[in-house]
Amino acid sequence: MAILFFYYEVFMKYLKSLIFAFKEIFIMFILQYAVLIACIVCLGKDRSIVIGTILICTVEILYVIFKLKNGKPAIEKHNLFSYVLMGIGITTSYNMILFAMGLGNNVTVDINIFLNIIVSGIVGPIFEETLFRYSFINSLKKFNSQKMVIFISSLVFAICHTGITTCIYAFIIGMVNAYLYLKKKDILIPIVIHMSANIFVNILNTYNLYVLIIGIFLVILSTIIIRNCKD
Repeated sequence: MAILFFYYEVFMKYLKSLIFAFKEIFIMFILQYAVLIACIVCLGKDRSIVIGTILICTVEILYVIFKLKNGKPAIEKHNLFSYVLMGIGITTSYNMILFAMGLGNNVTVDINIFLNIIVSGIVGPIFEETLFRYSFINSLKKFNSQKMVIFISSLVFAICHTGITTCIYAFIIGMVNAYLYLKKKDILIPIVIHMSANIFVNILNTYNLYVLIIGIFLVILSTIIIRNCKD
């Protein structure tokens, strides 16, 4: 009976820690959806796309500024080129496989391509990495297992996306970025990987075997460089 009570206390401790760690994610998503719903109600569905996107982007920027001002996440002097290659390699390989399976995303975006790149390729990755890798991972301190922290943070990151293929992609990026963030202690590394992946995906629109081979090669090459890097 004493053993069961002990395990119950341990379980409740970790559960409370996990629920507390969700706090910022929950607040930010509620705030973003509130802004979007307000725009749709006030402006209509068609007119709210651009304005709603800009307002949500503003909320994300304010959150990042707040975290940088109060938390001051570690930023080291790493050579980031290999991480750019990693991001391009992951998104290229994954999307080529999707296109080969007939699952590629050919949906056109209803906003200007440059605004889309700024939102999903620059601001979005900075916000998401600050929220999920910096804030969320650091909130999981009671989980002594690094593998558990990587898995939980990646799973939550994936669930916060829509669509099966997008969730799988988010989980892969989450695993890579969580591992590298915990290993390198530099928030710029996951941001660079995420940004390069999100920006480069805009030029991938059809299956090409040679592009797939290049993507796999970039993943392997960047992994070798990162593993042998002494910084």
